[in-house]
Amino acid sequence: MTTKTLESRFEHLSVKDENVSNNSFGTYAKNKGSLSTAVSLSGLGTTAPLNNSANRSNLLKLALQNTNDNKVNSINISSSPTKGTLSHRNVDENGDQRQTSLYDQPAPKKLHLGMFEIGKPLGKGKFGRVYLAKERSSGFVCALKVLHKSELQQGGVQKQVRREIEIQSNLRHPNVLRLYGHFQDSKRIFLILEFAGRGELYKHLRKEHRFPEWKAAQYIAQMAAALKYLHKKHVMHRDIKPENILVGIHGEIKISDFGWSVHAPNNRRQTMCGTLDYLPPEMLKPGSQDNYYSEKVDLWSLGVLTYEFLVGEAPFEDTPVMTQRRIARADMTVPSFVSPEAKDLIKRLLVLDPEKRISLDEIQKHPWILKHCLKDDRVTKRSSGSSKEVETAAKLRRDGHNVVLVSSGAVGVGLRRMDVEERPESLPRIQALAAVGQCRLMSLWDGLFSHLRIPVAQILLTRNDIADRTQYVNAQNTFSQLFDMGVIPIVNENDTIAVSEIKFGDNDTLSAITAAMVKADYLFLMTDVDCLYTANPRHNPNARPIEVVSDISSLEADVSSAGSSLGTGGMSTKIVAAKLGTSAGVTTIITKSSKPGNVHEIVKYLQQVKQEEHAPTTMNEAVTEVPPLHTRFLPSDHPVQSRTFWLLHGLKPHGAIFIDYGAYSALQKKASLLPAGVVGVDGHFAQQEAVRLVVVQRLSPDSLNGDFLHPGQEPKEVGRALVNYGSLEIERIKGHRSTQIQTLLGYADSEYVALRENISFFQQDDPPWR
Repeated sequence: MTTKTLESRFEHLSVKDENVSNNSFGTYAKNKGSLSTAVSLSGLGTTAPLNNSANRSNLLKLALQNTNDNKVNSINISSSPTKGTLSHRNVDENGDQRQTSLYDQPAPKKLHLGMFEIGKPLGKGKFGRVYLAKERSSGFVCALKVLHKSELQQGGVQKQVRREIEIQSNLRHPNVLRLYGHFQDSKRIFLILEFAGRGELYKHLRKEHRFPEWKAAQYIAQMAAALKYLHKKHVMHRDIKPENILVGIHGEIKISDFGWSVHAPNNRRQTMCGTLDYLPPEMLKPGSQDNYYSEKVDLWSLGVLTYEFLVGEAPFEDTPVMTQRRIARADMTVPSFVSPEAKDLIKRLLVLDPEKRISLDEIQKHPWILKHCLKDDRVTKRSSGSSKEVETAAKLRRDGHNVVLVSSGAVGVGLRRMDVEERPESLPRIQALAAVGQCRLMSLWDGLFSHLRIPVAQILLTRNDIADRTQYVNAQNTFSQLFDMGVIPIVNENDTIAVSEIKFGDNDTLSAITAAMVKADYLFLMTDVDCLYTANPRHNPNARPIEVVSDISSLEADVSSAGSSLGTGGMSTKIVAAKLGTSAGVTTIITKSSKPGNVHEIVKYLQQVKQEEHAPTTMNEAVTEVPPLHTRFLPSDHPVQSRTFWLLHGLKPHGAIFIDYGAYSALQKKASLLPAGVVGVDGHFAQQEAVRLVVVQRLSPDSLNGDFLHPGQEPKEVGRALVNYGSLEIERIKGHRSTQIQTLLGYADSEYVALRENISFFQQDDPPWR
């Protein structure tokens, strides 16, 4: 687009009533984007339209979906009564255009205020007021900026508004606020803007006073990417400041307010504009015909912004006269608490000579940016992936499913929040970091779900919390009540107090126990690969995916995927968790963590398959969709009951008692365990603690005080039990009759070592010993 064409559009664009004929205005409208009736959910590949009866609570429900995808499809709504079909091109973050295939287009519509349902006020500026709004027919959620023509004319800013509309409507970048279109009536101009769910960055900065370095670095990296895109389009913003930056619903920043921006292909401008604290020295020089500045004015403003993010105030803040003098000399002092890397970036941006300022490419490669944006890339991806998990949970909930999220990463988040480089070895320090991270982690989940008007609850668990049967049942009841209230529980292991003796050990085990506790239909274990393979596909090209596992005990698969430095667990822990889940009757699925949208597609597929099994269809009606790649572990045909699962997996065993085959046979017939059937004890445990039940074959009836295993015989663990006596007492009464307990111990709390109701067996396909 040439300068002449662009500037001529500025001049011809009027602020007259939309019913007044204006050919130039009509030409302008043909190049605008369109509103959509169906908004694609990022990564899900499905649509979520709202009908006209959708209530006001759906305003924010679709806002999350809208911000995930800049594509505008389905139906064109023109800003003027022109004829014909509008074409629309998406532009990726690098500025490259790609043609988007559109659905069949109806005749363009005229936009008017009656097409929108107006929600709460979002903000107020000198000339405009912004409201949350929803396009009635499509449910498209946006922000509606209302400008009064009389105020614009009185302020003499008509040209700025025209420029803002022209420039912003042609920008497509994830860190630039989208302008979808505009319309007007006799008194007002309406701008249809992207809804940035978390509001002004300025408010966040004032609330926190200053940002931690990891957050500031990520914001500056996003700003650099957005400015790089703008400058590639020959657009200078010229008014970069916190008030003109919004925060999207996923925490990403978006540059807004293009009133002072200009399209300048020759990269030469003279106008002094913007806000004093952020103005570069080249703008403050006495005016002359030779005094031009370039897009590097935005680099200076970015330096001021970096300083303000880290310190809490602008570097040259003073009286107006003194501020100008300090800017002209680059007179500033960076506090000692700012890291050397950040200080270096600030000083390389706030350089008096524009040509010597660090470039945007160099900013993106600067050590301070790389340190906070790339070093913990896995955590960053997981954080950004959380929004997709929220979308998936919302869709599952909308489909009628109760959803539980088992989250982790409190320690890792705490490390980042406190700018700690490496995970400490001290347990108290780890627990303290977990406390910091837990608060931050739950705040993230609550923030993401709140924009969808979905309440969430935090449930912190350790093994001690479910070791007591009463507490276990209470936890089940809590989950049930949360489901009835429409709340999504978010479960975390309580790392702030957990020690090795009461930890679940990994998030997969916690997930399986939670799934059994709530009697889930499906348990999804997210990992770094799509599914299990017969070998490592990275090293073996002949590795084949394993899609269905019916007998987990005979599984032969590669389990080389390991946990990370910030967490625990790997593929082997997922296999163990799958055994736990399937034994409780839960279909357990392994799929790729970077594609949480797969969960919804897989559940939808399995539901369709289940419906076909109960109501067979013809061949033409059968399910033809192919679900995303995953490994599905089929549930046991004879799942264990809730109490049995609690005994087997909810309790951590403190030792073992060895029983002979005769005792094992009696237990299988629902008898309780007598002292006579016990041949040995291992470990130290107290009364009413859980122990392993191990079957051995006794050499002879008199072999109670020596070896009780056949040569070469391996003991086989068959179950768990809650014992009526401690290890020392059982050691004394083993092999004796119950009538002798009083004589041997001096008391007899019970005639049994363990009651049958407190004994549970694993599912055994083979004899307990061979």
